[in-house]
Amino acid sequence: IGTDTFQICQGQYTIFESLYPASTYNWNFNGAVINPGSVKQTPAQQFNTPGLFPITLNLTTDCCGLGPTETIYLLVTRNPTATGSGGVSICSGQSTTLTLSGLTATDSVVWSPSFNIMSSTNNSITVKPTSTTTYIASIYSKNTLGSRTLINCPISISFPLTVNSNPVINLLAT
Repeated sequence: IGTDTFQICQGQYTIFESLYPASTYNWNFNGAVINPGSVKQTPAQQFNTPGLFPITLNLTTDCCGLGPTETIYLLVTRNPTATGSGGVSICSGQSTTLTLSGLTATDSVVWSPSFNIMSSTNNSITVKPTSTTTYIASIYSKNTLGSRTLINCPISISFPLTVNSNPVINLLAT
């Protein structure tokens, strides 16, 4: 995003480390996670709350005392919360609709594979596959930071679809 702003998705882990030796380290994550205490390198921490968090570090050294505050920014972006439903098994020649629920106005969807799709809307596709196929909806969340639009935090929802052969009926006279 920028030289002092970093981006992760909600639920991801990250580690922070000072490049300089010091006698004490004073980290402040401003509510994003619990402050780790006086450590050069923070333990891996999971960031579950979306938002833009200033992260500051003050160093105290034996020779120079308290140094200036260094600040970076961490953008924790939300994950899409969509769920999926649709046919799991159809007969050859039939179609079915695969539907996403829980999309927001900032979510965009890319379906794959793109063949045998008869129609589509923002949250669904109607498919008529000729053989067993798994359709995947990749959902991307759009976030705005200042004047920039960021596309991030994709999730994928799989729709395995089995195409069964039509039954063959043989009539015999007895």
